[in-house]
Amino acid sequence: MPDNLPEYAREFWPDLSEWPTTDEVKRFVRSTRRHPDARLAVLSGLRRFSAVDLSVPWAFFGIFVPVVLASVGTAIEQPLITFVLVAASVVAIIIVMGIFADMSGDIDERRRSALAWLRAFEDALPPARRTR
Repeated sequence: MPDNLPEYAREFWPDLSEWPTTDEVKRFVRSTRRHPDARLAVLSGLRRFSAVDLSVPWAFFGIFVPVVLASVGTAIEQPLITFVLVAASVVAIIIVMGIFADMSGDIDERRRSALAWLRAFEDALPPARRTR
């Protein structure tokens, strides 16, 4: 659940590791009927989780790697030292890329789960009445 989810909404947060069930969705709709702020907080949290875009960090990483390698490769004129620095940089980049890829997979899984729960909740909610 989001770190800043209000305390009064925490009991209504779904277990994102599970698939939505009709019983869970009905329970959410019923139990939040008298708690509209909690309902809104949960739905807003699910929307935030479902809207994560990982293209910006990956683009930064894609620009950062060539810049680091180019600067390391041209900074020193001794071939052996340059080779060692470039090799060490490549190893470090591969390690960081593995960690980043794992983190991206976890975030994407959370995004997909949040979207499934959000759509299940929204489909079960009665249409909002418009007031003027």
